[in-house]
Amino acid sequence: MRRSAAILGLIFTISVSGISGAFAHAQVEGMNPKKGAVLNSSPKTVWIEFGEKLLVLDKSHINSLTVSDSSGKRIDKAPAVINGTRATAKLKGVLSAGKYVVNYRVVSEDGHEVKGSYYFSVK
Repeated sequence: MRRSAAILGLIFTISVSGISGAFAHAQVEGMNPKKGAVLNSSPKTVWIEFGEKLLVLDKSHINSLTVSDSSGKRIDKAPAVINGTRATAKLKGVLSAGKYVVNYRVVSEDGHEVKGSYYFSVK
């Protein structure tokens, strides 16, 4: 609980500081698989690239990238790996034919939250 409060306090401080106005908000710059893609084979990972570095605090997981099947069952190995501007989710195994949803919530170094979701399919 203390760690969550500290993280939220830091994010709030960063977001209301004068520094935050100098930066653009992190926007999605690329992703794999792409939104709406229909793949012939299962990917091993799913990644999203942002236009700004993502905030990382010790081992806390303020950023998330999850992949779920059509029934809502998570098929990623949590937590997502954050490396600079990229969030990557490793998948638990080979995906069968079907539709999958990617959900993400990240906090950029300027303290702004970006979240969204998209679908891809495997034939």
